[in-house]
Amino acid sequence: MTLEPKYTVAELRGFRAGTHRQSAQRALKIELMDLEDFTSQEDDDLGIALVNLEGAIVWQSRVALDDYLFAQDDIADLLPPDFQVARMAFALRLTRCRDWLHFRPELGPDMAAVGGCIVDLIAIGQAANAAELYEVSRQVLEETGYGWQVFWRNRRGTKPEIPDEEFPTQKLLPFAHELIAAQAGEEIDWEALFLETEPGYIAAARSVMSTDMAKVKAAVDALCDLHITFTTPNPDGNLRALEGYEIDTWHHMLWPTTVFAYLRVRQAHGLELPALDHPLLRQTMGQFPPRPFKTQELPEWYLNALEALGKADPSLSDLRALVTRENTL
Repeated sequence: MTLEPKYTVAELRGFRAGTHRQSAQRALKIELMDLEDFTSQEDDDLGIALVNLEGAIVWQSRVALDDYLFAQDDIADLLPPDFQVARMAFALRLTRCRDWLHFRPELGPDMAAVGGCIVDLIAIGQAANAAELYEVSRQVLEETGYGWQVFWRNRRGTKPEIPDEEFPTQKLLPFAHELIAAQAGEEIDWEALFLETEPGYIAAARSVMSTDMAKVKAAVDALCDLHITFTTPNPDGNLRALEGYEIDTWHHMLWPTTVFAYLRVRQAHGLELPALDHPLLRQTMGQFPPRPFKTQELPEWYLNALEALGKADPSLSDLRALVTRENTL
């Protein structure tokens, strides 16, 4: 028995209406002022720049999503975005991983968010940037034995330490890595990396190159059920990744990027696609293959910020070029 999506577009629009959107716009304006001050200087403190860039990406993403997903009067022709937000998030996740590898600050990158970003990039056809982020996040895992749990346990004052037996299984990062590894005929030993994974995601990813269509169909349906199961039941609250709900952002609740990433990989390798009849794939944002993506130009202030970061830190000198390059499947 397949699961039904937890929300409709109309319900999510209701959740996002009003003061929450206004707060996002106000915060974005503040962050933009900070970034404009930063980009007007040749040199600045890199740590401050990264904080400003992260904040701007977060708020810009929320406003862009509001405008695209929830502010249209007619949602009958709603398309998945191209996805400007995923490309902006790529810069943030790549920067955080590189920064941690080079400087080893106390707090590591949020690896669940890194995994989600890789999945999004594959889903929108940004295969080269997905591979770039996969490689640097693999280094974080393999060179240090770093687990996503460490990130949260080191955030003193944010969340209490959780015993190993109560810590939720990891979902999007292992799925993303296994999806890429499967294309090379490889599997990953997660036990050696001290990560407890969600079995359904691992099994699905490892089936992506299969020619057994019954197995492929079962994997797609399982990914849909997993997406719904691990979608937060409380969009306005704090039931998120730490509690096991890694599908916790507004646009992901109805945009099944794990399924789209799986199908994109098969499509890229010329493999047959299964019947797509799960309820999650019958709603507007679940249509695959999507019609042409709506192209959104990245804002100039944001590109200037990436360029300024590259001047401040040579290890980020390629950031603007990576974000703007054409690398679709």
